[in-house]
Amino acid sequence: MDLDLRDLRYFVAVAEELSFSRAADRLHLDQPTLSRHVKRLEEKLNVRLLDRTTRRVALTDAGRAFLERAHETLAAADAAVDAAHTAASGRIGVLRVGMLVAAMAWELRTKACEAFEERYPGVELRMCSYPFADPTCGLASGETDVAFVYLPLPHPLIATERLYDEPRMFVLASSHRLASRVSIGLEDIEDEAFFGLSGMQDDPTATAWDAFWQLQPRPDGTRRPVGAVAGTMEEWFDAILQRRAISTAPLSAATFYPWPGVTYVPARDVDPATVAIAWRTDRVRPPVVNFVDLVRELLDAEAPDRTPAA
Repeated sequence: MDLDLRDLRYFVAVAEELSFSRAADRLHLDQPTLSRHVKRLEEKLNVRLLDRTTRRVALTDAGRAFLERAHETLAAADAAVDAAHTAASGRIGVLRVGMLVAAMAWELRTKACEAFEERYPGVELRMCSYPFADPTCGLASGETDVAFVYLPLPHPLIATERLYDEPRMFVLASSHRLASRVSIGLEDIEDEAFFGLSGMQDDPTATAWDAFWQLQPRPDGTRRPVGAVAGTMEEWFDAILQRRAISTAPLSAATFYPWPGVTYVPARDVDPATVAIAWRTDRVRPPVVNFVDLVRELLDAEAPDRTPAA
């Protein structure tokens, strides 16, 4: 039976007040309108819910039984509305946050996640780590909702916003001829072999990202030699230790990954690495908006002059 919630609310008011006039005042209605709604409900149910006289209103047995369930129905309806509003505001659900390595935006990411869980306790945060082969950190495949990434990340469905820059380092074996340098410039590594992609050569996003880190191409437009491919950090370090390739990395890598036999040397006249927050433009759910806003809020508190980057 298709019942109107408004009729239920009107009946409950009369049943609780046991007076049409008091119920009408409570509902800000005129009494004839209230009477019509209650009568319509009784006609739909084909049951008399109220005994009415000129002096009193009383619940019938059917009315008392119906009142109990009416309360439950209205409470459930209110809860459903509240749940919808809560979900629409991004206060419940699951938010999957991608990252490339644990060192990436570690301090900011930790603060953001802790603040988000405190502010939105109904949203479950799931942290997801990805190998070098997926610089979008799950955004391209839809496995994540928002991610901390390194730019460049050209993708038609991924929006990025710059958070901050990190100086870059050259990463090489401690036995390498350049390992003792105070800094290394492009002129020092012209003949050095770098890394290539591992199974992602046809992905333009990964190709652009890899070219940035491997300094491809040379300033004259020629390709640097590729000495190794790596899909994981372990493969990357192994190739470096074997002196098959060198690479660039953000400054934070030197702090978080002091690998035995590997040396980090500051890069000279090389563009810094840009850390960014990224999300899918076709899946901008409220929790994503809330998380990005919170990251901005935390970062702006420390660096109010920060400028976004597309």
